[in-house]
Amino acid sequence: MNLKKLAVTTACGALLAGASWSIAAAQGAGTVYAFHSGPTGGCPTLDWHIVRGDNGELNGMVSWDGMKSMAHVSGVVGPDKLIKMSAKAAGRTAIITGDARNDGWLILNIKGEHIDCQGIKVPIWRTSGTTNQ
Repeated sequence: MNLKKLAVTTACGALLAGASWSIAAAQGAGTVYAFHSGPTGGCPTLDWHIVRGDNGELNGMVSWDGMKSMAHVSGVVGPDKLIKMSAKAAGRTAIITGDARNDGWLILNIKGEHIDCQGIKVPIWRTSGTTNQ
């Protein structure tokens, strides 16, 4: 692994370890959302790092295969908490849709050439005394 790849991997890992996704709270531009989604069906483990801009714009990256492969993601989260993004890597594009549900779960779907991941479930917030499933 070259030095540049090592630096990027280390930086992304530190960011992922230090932040959490919390769309449910009223957060604005500059908020960093980072989370890890485990394998679902035939879909791999994914690591996400997304920054929220003005008007709900989302930009960042998603990686897989131990952060050896990455895609740029961009899109929006609406006032209805519905998420629409595209992921671009190696000349391919996948569409990511999702819903930040009021029960504390983010449900994502990814559809593109050679990928169809449905129902990726990530906890986005927890309240004391509540167990999310």
